[in-house]
Amino acid sequence: LFSQIADVNYINYNRQLAVEHLMNLQNIDGSWSWYNGMVGNISVTADILESLLRIKSMVGVNFNDNINRMILSSFNFLKDEVENYYKTDKEENNLVNEENALPQFLVKYLYICTLDPSLKFNDEINSYYIEKLKESASSLDIYQKSLSAVIFHKSGFPDQANQFIESLIQYTVYSKELGRY
Repeated sequence: LFSQIADVNYINYNRQLAVEHLMNLQNIDGSWSWYNGMVGNISVTADILESLLRIKSMVGVNFNDNINRMILSSFNFLKDEVENYYKTDKEENNLVNEENALPQFLVKYLYICTLDPSLKFNDEINSYYIEKLKESASSLDIYQKSLSAVIFHKSGFPDQANQFIESLIQYTVYSKELGRY
């Protein structure tokens, strides 16, 4: 078992199998679903895309063409969903307001946009929802607040990022053994 951990060929083989499996599960529209053959799901797609982009940024690897195509295709799926939501939001006069917080997929999408500067998103739509995010601090859960702090920091709003971090500190507990929760 220990020999497999250090075996580069074994690692590369398993990585390639995982990529092929992920490619086979991706739908034609770029989304991923809960199970093969189901309609694409925004949350599943966002989670997988986030994981791929975090690996890319943390490890600093250049992915092969297959992974880059999966990333671009899934991002375009999410971008289309956000653009459709934006159109509906504008037509129905602000779906997102003080009573209605930003849906989690929108917060996740804004966060994903900060992970890879090469992704081409709509500045107008992102700016609109970042402004809405500033107004919705009280309606966000802890996870969304933490994503929002990163969004604000990377979007050039350090004061809002610090406010959200302060809020996180106030609403969480910290211990050396368990960390912050």
